[in-house]
Amino acid sequence: MSDSEWKNLLDISQRQGVTAFALTALNDLATKPEKALLLKWISLSLFIEKNYKKQEKAAVMLSKAFAKHGIRTLVLKGLAISQCYPIPYYRHCGDADIFLIKDGKSACEEGNRIVESLGIVVDRDYYKNSSFTFNGLHVENHKFCTQIRGNKKAKSLERILEDMLFYEETRRISETDLEIPCAMFNALFLTEHAKNHFLREGISLRHVCDWMMFRQKNVDSLDWNAFEETAKRFGLLGFAQSMNHLADFIIRGDEGILNKKDRMLLNDIFSDHISTSSQAFSLAGRWVLIKEALKAGWKYRMFSDVSMLQWLWQSGVGYFFDKKPKL
Repeated sequence: MSDSEWKNLLDISQRQGVTAFALTALNDLATKPEKALLLKWISLSLFIEKNYKKQEKAAVMLSKAFAKHGIRTLVLKGLAISQCYPIPYYRHCGDADIFLIKDGKSACEEGNRIVESLGIVVDRDYYKNSSFTFNGLHVENHKFCTQIRGNKKAKSLERILEDMLFYEETRRISETDLEIPCAMFNALFLTEHAKNHFLREGISLRHVCDWMMFRQKNVDSLDWNAFEETAKRFGLLGFAQSMNHLADFIIRGDEGILNKKDRMLLNDIFSDHISTSSQAFSLAGRWVLIKEALKAGWKYRMFSDVSMLQWLWQSGVGYFFDKKPKL
């Protein structure tokens, strides 16, 4: 590879959120980038490691504050999925998504009040989760796992996911108060979350790597047939199958694994996207979401159990008539 190709590879890994994870693969390559670029790659990876450890420390402190009040802190995505990686702190983490439980029920609002008692401002504008910043860590405190507003099928999935959080066995991250939900929850939640991101704004290679590493970690411990049955019931199976194919492609390097749908998903991953993740809080923001959806009708035709127009209808009904949804 030429110096310009190596530089381009580093740039791509940064945009796709896999800089440090990609660095670990360089050890298996006969050729390496020139020294200056390699040192830059290592420096960026060390920054990711430092940031991860800072975020982990803040998350542990926050969970201790909740534990004093009898509240359990379950981690969604992020720190939980990083435990599937050979080097957890090489998985880039943005913010912390948590689901709080006390006495078998959601403790979302009690958690908010505890945070406010520490002098921290809590934003409750979004129905799905509140948000705040604790010791530099942006936290999303979930009332719901998924976007359920105006969608009966999504509410059915939400009930299943919450039952798993409330009643299924969890495991702790090291010796902390942070808990990782059961494998079936993570399989369904990762798929649903990535699919919705893909439909509405796009996903990155990090989503595929998360799925690849989660699948590898749970290859023998998860009932994959049961996962596929539930995924099919909620319109997630086609997307999950393509994610499987992309994961296999990364592992084997065989393009023959990929079908037309997989290639379109892969091409979209490497396309530029307009971030719409903060657009759902206002009427103007909803219009941004609608315009982006209109550009991506093919995604709904190939990967969704509803058409783009059906999604727009559900979105409108939810915004105007289901502002504070209940299960």
